[in-house]
Amino acid sequence: MVGVDVGGTFVDFALCDAAGGMAVHKVPAEPTDLAGSIMRGVTDLAELQGTDAGTFLGRVDLVVHGTTVATNAVLTGAGCRTALLTTKGTRDVLEMRRGVKEEPLDNKYEGPPPLVPRYLRLPVDGRVDWSGNVLAELDAGSLDAAIHALKEHEVEAVAVCLMHAYANEKHEQEVAVRLRAALPDIYLTVSSELLPQMGYYGRVSTTVLNSYVGPLLKSYLLSLADLLTEAGFAGQLLIMNSAAGLMAPAEIIPRAAAALLSGPAAAPVAARVYAGAAGTSDCAVIDMGGTSLDISLASGGEPREVTGGRVGRYATALPMIDIRTIGAGGGSIAWIDAGGGLQVGPRSAGSVPGPACYDKGGTLPTCTDADLLLGYLDPGYFLGGRMRLFREPAERAVREHLAEPLGISVEEAAVAAFEVVNAGMAAGVRDMIVDHGLDPETIPMVVGGGAGPVHAAAVAMELGVREVIVPRQSGVFCAVGMLFADLKHDLVRSYCASGEQLDPERWRALFAVMADEGRRTLVSEGARPEEVEVRYSADLRYLRQVHELKLPLDDVLAERLCIDELHARFDALHERLFGYVLPEEVLEVVNLRVRCVARRPRPELPGVRTMGAALPAADGARRAYSPGEMSFRRFPVYRGETLDGGCHLEGPAIVELPQTTLVVPSAFAVALDRAGSFVLSRRDGP
Repeated sequence: MVGVDVGGTFVDFALCDAAGGMAVHKVPAEPTDLAGSIMRGVTDLAELQGTDAGTFLGRVDLVVHGTTVATNAVLTGAGCRTALLTTKGTRDVLEMRRGVKEEPLDNKYEGPPPLVPRYLRLPVDGRVDWSGNVLAELDAGSLDAAIHALKEHEVEAVAVCLMHAYANEKHEQEVAVRLRAALPDIYLTVSSELLPQMGYYGRVSTTVLNSYVGPLLKSYLLSLADLLTEAGFAGQLLIMNSAAGLMAPAEIIPRAAAALLSGPAAAPVAARVYAGAAGTSDCAVIDMGGTSLDISLASGGEPREVTGGRVGRYATALPMIDIRTIGAGGGSIAWIDAGGGLQVGPRSAGSVPGPACYDKGGTLPTCTDADLLLGYLDPGYFLGGRMRLFREPAERAVREHLAEPLGISVEEAAVAAFEVVNAGMAAGVRDMIVDHGLDPETIPMVVGGGAGPVHAAAVAMELGVREVIVPRQSGVFCAVGMLFADLKHDLVRSYCASGEQLDPERWRALFAVMADEGRRTLVSEGARPEEVEVRYSADLRYLRQVHELKLPLDDVLAERLCIDELHARFDALHERLFGYVLPEEVLEVVNLRVRCVARRPRPELPGVRTMGAALPAADGARRAYSPGEMSFRRFPVYRGETLDGGCHLEGPAIVELPQTTLVVPSAFAVALDRAGSFVLSRRDGP
């Protein structure tokens, strides 16, 4: 099986064979030809296996893919021309949103530009109330006018979201039938099919996002599938979704918004595997690639999730891994702001033209340029020697854009850029950890991404984190995580009722319908019925609360509603999260949720050959900046492939791997565990 993660700068590969061996690889990402970049990486993998691409792909039974196609379309505003058909009088909800400003103290702050311009937000007359009663039948004339406008403006995708369609889908289905007949080739998203859930703005925004990226994702996945088939692949292609589950292309194409965090969602999946091998089930996760830093948490061996979030500044109400992204990657550009302060990111040089040290046309200083000048990177061993870095253009970029404007030396500017990006990373990680009621000193930090291990120890020092786990496969972290993911589908139905109004029969029926739908979908993707695990939950709140909490339910409570038991469990959850309960307050149900999971066979981590091995001699030494000591000193350099389990070395040291470089400051010692991970521990002494 092969895991493929497309990032903003590189495409990462992880190959696991039947004997338990694992091979990893990276190739530069070509933004205009991502499918071609994948095929070039496949050819490289085949050569590493001593064969040709056709023979290699003929042996591969599964390709698991995480893609940034949908994410990049939203972040760059490069989605498809999309129209929205919505209830008359509500066409401006995309601009009004929830009426809450992201920056309430900034009276000049503007909301994000709507993904659908106003002239393509088309009203349809007709009305359903919150309980599903039809107050006014759908007006055929308004629908005819909308269809005429869609044809006139040659839209590529349409989102249909009518008021209270979660309670009664009749009008939305009538609109969908007409649209599919009049515009059979259009990409169509119907909210009652994608997200039958109350919360109008969240439903509208999610439906629009789905149509905005849907045609792009469809074209990309079909093209990739064709290229793989033509090259000899006869196995199964699965796509990672935002909730760290796998879906067949045929299932995710109509649910394109579920792929908005397709790649990053694999990071906490990988982290739980490596953290488990190191003996812990809770960890913070940082994944620093070429463009950004993704921060997440794993608790009790499972990634932390949310039932909705944002991609860029656009709301989505689909379940997703709780990931916070900041513009801090290897390609993040360092610059001087109007006040004369040094900033790093969020702009990135990407893979084209890339950092200045790539010598491919980039002239702006980046995080990677600073790392090279600080001695952390070997110019001749980048990507295991397959790509060379050049010091002179890096020096020139730092001198012209940072050192001279600030009146400092090139080395001082590189140090400043390094420390600024580390401070930003540490602030983001701290916010994530503290927001979940955890202490940075009590949980380890698992590090992924090609740039992550260079900065991880310095970030840990800033946070007070005492243990850092750097997997040997850290450079292709998300690609590895995809190999350990399961088939997964999430379903939701709104059921708004409180106290004695709750109907046990409807409660049970809604859960049963969703469970049956999830099972059928997983079976269609190749799972056996007996393999499907069904998990139940409900979104609950005290009456008159604005926000709800997701409460996991066991099979008994899902089958037989007991209001007293439900209230007691919600009270316990509320007290754990907020420190108080309202046991006399009426409990209100908002949504019912079902997750269907089919566990896939999980590969074994390759581990290490021996334990208790002696530390080999260093392969050399070089002058590098020592975080914490604020000075340059000689760092012994080790090749990571030569180190085995039980090896123990004291910082300062640099450990080089083909896909990444680990920097060990003098405040840390490092040892290898049985999974081959480098475990950094804070030293108590000097």
